[in-house]
Amino acid sequence: MNKSHFTVTILVDNTTYTKGTLAEHGFSALIEVLDKKILFDTGSTDILLKNSQILGKNLHSISCVALSHGHYDHTGGLSPLLARIKKEVQVFAHPDIFSNHCSTAHGEKITYAGIPVSREELERLGARFEFNDKPVEILPSVFLTGVIPRENDFEDVDSALCTDNLKPDPLLDDQSLFLTTDKGVIVITGCAHSGLVNTLEYIRQVSGKEILAVLGGTHLIRAEKVRIEKTVQYLKKLHLKAFIPCHCTGIRTLRYLHEAQPTPGYVGISISEQQL
Repeated sequence: MNKSHFTVTILVDNTTYTKGTLAEHGFSALIEVLDKKILFDTGSTDILLKNSQILGKNLHSISCVALSHGHYDHTGGLSPLLARIKKEVQVFAHPDIFSNHCSTAHGEKITYAGIPVSREELERLGARFEFNDKPVEILPSVFLTGVIPRENDFEDVDSALCTDNLKPDPLLDDQSLFLTTDKGVIVITGCAHSGLVNTLEYIRQVSGKEILAVLGGTHLIRAEKVRIEKTVQYLKKLHLKAFIPCHCTGIRTLRYLHEAQPTPGYVGISISEQQL
């Protein structure tokens, strides 16, 4: 990305301090690059539409949607979005996005945690799915990772996440988005179910550039202390210009992350090229 301009704004998060906006368990970010807009994840409900209006972000002009994985809190707003904008939209996702994702996070009972609307209904509303399992450039200098290799020995998928027959969910559909610039790479994560360190290391490998900033969910909310400590040590070595963890990071985890100098994310926070 040469002499270009970008802004990344959180539209949906578990936390908000921005007047008029609403919080929910979910994540969505709008990436604006020159005259293009990419919506990365859609939150859980139509709160995406309400918050975007309050924040002055016109979603009718989005170029495409990209989904980090198939959990409801990242995909639930897609149906209301499509119904509102009433046009065909490219939706980038991993082929396993419609897998039967479930959870036992709130007890032994299996709870469905996947996309709340069928592929057929989303396509009827205008979604045009483009599936990828490898790195792909969805717009100039804007990429999705595809499947992220799980290389280290301290990051794993949350054991509360499972399939409908209680087998561990590998969440192979987990992917992140990244922008390449002359200064380095800006990474936006949905939940980083593959592990934040695995994710960032893979992006460094694929892009051939250093990480400049990280924004998004880290799914460290139920992580053991040793994993958090190793994550912090890794982040410190990156010397990030901005680290904005949110969504599934957790208040307890934010205390442990203080050495990595995070700025906790919330609805309405944004980063731009000029800030980095």
